Amino acid sequence: MSKQMLETTELRFTSRSLLLNARLPYQGLQVQSQAVVSDFPGRSSRISRLQVTPTIVGAEDSRRDEYLSTASRPRQHCFIGRHLSPEVSHEVGEISLDQD
Repeated sequence: MSKQMLETTELRFTSRSLLLNARLPYQGLQVQSQAVVSDFPGRSSRISRLQVTPTIVGAEDSRRDEYLSTASRPRQHCFIGRHLSPEVSHEVGEISLDQD
């Protein structure tokens, strides 16, 4: 499994846990991640930026603010996010709520 796939899987698992803990109903969750590697190639290669873009399917529109708040927090709660160097820019891209 590639690092990119591991990152996305772990972020999706953490996001699901956060939604369940917040008692926010959903039918599906997709998380795309994109990493930027700096100083490549070479020994000083590193991830300099990580962006995650979650899509929550089956969200209740009346609780939109709660979903947005919850979807922006996985870095503080996931294994990979907690172990990223402080210099790594971590951004949450557009959070999509899909009522279908």
